[in-house]
Amino acid sequence: MHLRHIVTAVLVSVATTAIAQSTTQSTSSNPNEMPPPPNFVPSGGPVRYEPVNGSDRVFYEASHLQRGTTTPVKEADVIRLCGDKDGCTIRMGMHNWDNTERVASREFLFFYNPNPNNKTWRSSYGDFAGTNSNSVVEHVAGPIWSCYFTDGEYANHAAKDTSSDFGLLSWDQYNADCWMTIID
Repeated sequence: MHLRHIVTAVLVSVATTAIAQSTTQSTSSNPNEMPPPPNFVPSGGPVRYEPVNGSDRVFYEASHLQRGTTTPVKEADVIRLCGDKDGCTIRMGMHNWDNTERVASREFLFFYNPNPNNKTWRSSYGDFAGTNSNSVVEHVAGPIWSCYFTDGEYANHAAKDTSSDFGLLSWDQYNADCWMTIID
């Protein structure tokens, strides 16, 4: 075998190995990027996907199987992502209301005052404003079709406001899952 054929065979082998390795590695160069979301199969209960590597977002789901009962939205997440001078963006989606896996969505700004003596908030959705943990259920946004972001808690359609956490709620307008992403 000639030297030229050996060099060509080695180069082809190296190139093939490099291509195989590059297709198995992540295409993201950002280590803080969220991994692809899991399949959105209704869970039958509250879902909160943990942020990855200090990510600037968190995802919550209120299943259609739990309509009338909130998925707790941790106040710590709201403080971390919305409790500064630029607030946060709330992205809400109503999923599969028509059995086609479609998502109807809305997006708005939200600001939260994390001072324990204040806890006031304001939403650009309808210019709603309120105070967290004041024993009054106030909706940050809703209805967004059958989805609500609220500062109260619901259990079997009964409301109260005794927790510092917020809540994501799927109500009765549609048999739908409600999704919410808080983005800093």
